[in-house]
Amino acid sequence: MKLRFEHCVLKLKTALLTSHGCFKQREGFRIFLEDGEGCCGRGEVYPMPSFGTETLSQAAQALSSLKMTPMPNTLEELEERLLGLKQLPCTRFGVETAFLERMALQKACPVWQLFSKQAPPQISCYALLDGQEPTALEHSALNAVQAGFSKLKLKVGAASLEWDAHCLGRLRRSLGDSPGIRIDANGAWNEMEARVFLRGVSMLHVELCEQPVPAKDVHALRRLHRMNLGIPLAADEALLDEGVANTLLEGSAEIDAIVLKPAAMGGLIPAMQMAKRARQKKVSSFVTTFLDGPIGRAAAAHLAFALGETQQAHGLSSPELLEGFEGDFFSPRGGEIVLPSQPGWGIP
Repeated sequence: MKLRFEHCVLKLKTALLTSHGCFKQREGFRIFLEDGEGCCGRGEVYPMPSFGTETLSQAAQALSSLKMTPMPNTLEELEERLLGLKQLPCTRFGVETAFLERMALQKACPVWQLFSKQAPPQISCYALLDGQEPTALEHSALNAVQAGFSKLKLKVGAASLEWDAHCLGRLRRSLGDSPGIRIDANGAWNEMEARVFLRGVSMLHVELCEQPVPAKDVHALRRLHRMNLGIPLAADEALLDEGVANTLLEGSAEIDAIVLKPAAMGGLIPAMQMAKRARQKKVSSFVTTFLDGPIGRAAAAHLAFALGETQQAHGLSSPELLEGFEGDFFSPRGGEIVLPSQPGWGIP
């Protein structure tokens, strides 16, 4: 068994402004796990240090020194095999996904069947809006609605509260009461700012706010939830710190939903474990990409199907923001992705 990897750059069609920075491209590696008999498992590693992951050089060093034996045959063996990569989540994700495809190809099944025997026939997705000015955001939203999306997501927190509220108000006025709009602050606000903003836009039919306060300020997130500000709250970056996640989900979890980013959480296995913990607390889960390439997005989609039925729309449309990745099997059509049945990831 041989693991090789090659450097890749994903370029965005339009720069994406978030509270973690302005992204124009993603740089990382594509992984190939080859057995010499025509069975090849594939993975991707695209670190994002500004989000709290390892650096590109750390990922390269780990991949170069990785030993390929013993070979895992079950999810439990795979989890044990990857313990040494726990502090390098994007690298662990890439290696795990390569092993998962290899295991699925050997069993002649799609990857999602390694986790679940049943899955919904399709899953709903939201469209991530691009643009920094109200006119550009409105254009992006109208294109998404015309493409069949009934849920949209707006990044906030990189500009002033007033500007974000202005952009959100413009979107709602131009779109009417539907489609649904969720916002993602990426932990940009302090507790006071989050309270002021959420209360101020509560009449704009915002269906969800992801990570309004910094990831480690779990108590502020809980206090905001208790205030019943009229907008459900989801934890995102908070899940990437094991101690914070444990605090968040202990006792009666005071959160409405959690965001599963398998590329940032270390893979599908830890993301699935987190979803099961949340389900026990009656907290819903949904899956999003990490500005991944086609393999990373396919992996996120398989995780979403393995989770089963959910009222939450998944964030699997981001590769439409990248150059050269339009129109593959996992591109949402009419705002939905159909259940894959091909062995492995189901993409060329």
